[in-house]
Amino acid sequence: MFSCFFISTILTIFIKNNMAVFCFFPVFCHFLRRMNFMPVFTRAVFLKMYTMGGFFMGISRYPLNNDETGTIDARLLYVTNSKFENDWPSLVHTHPFAELCYIKSGMGVYMIEDSPYPVREDDFIIINANVAHTEMSDGDSPLEYIVLGVEGMNFSFEGNREHVIFNCRKEHEDFLFFMNALLKEMEEKRKDYELVCQNLLEVMVVRLLRRSNFSFEYETSAK
Repeated sequence: MFSCFFISTILTIFIKNNMAVFCFFPVFCHFLRRMNFMPVFTRAVFLKMYTMGGFFMGISRYPLNNDETGTIDARLLYVTNSKFENDWPSLVHTHPFAELCYIKSGMGVYMIEDSPYPVREDDFIIINANVAHTEMSDGDSPLEYIVLGVEGMNFSFEGNREHVIFNCRKEHEDFLFFMNALLKEMEEKRKDYELVCQNLLEVMVVRLLRRSNFSFEYETSAK
């Protein structure tokens, strides 16, 4: 009885001190084997687990309801990384697909359908297909940005607009990770990079849709 109480006390010290668990627990077990105390130790372990509600870890399991899992019918066409230089031509142009642009650094202006919109670091620009636009950089703080060309996706914005610009400074690390990861996959073209890019695109679009101060829906369009 005394042995069980003694071992239970030692276990309490181990459980309350994580460093003690990792440093002294193996030595403690070896001592128990030498002294033929392992059966007593086993009983003490179960007693301590019962009284303290666990031993070394807790586990939380969250089941996934696959019946509600949807897909995004879109295809990544390209990823470009651009930085304005003195000889960069700013020409108005359109695309038969949507573009998603993340400003990595600098300041400038996006011209969209003849209207100027100032942009800066951490701004995210989404432009639907067939919308005329171009970029102009500030000479003192040149723009650097990553652009995704996405086919099969047409966004719906407030006020029937065909574009949106918002700042994602609070999610800077997340969106920069997605953009840089897409760029790296396209540059290196390692095995199954297309699958990785498609999955990254879908996760990023879902993160955009989750924004509490910004809402839009994607709509599949004819390819």
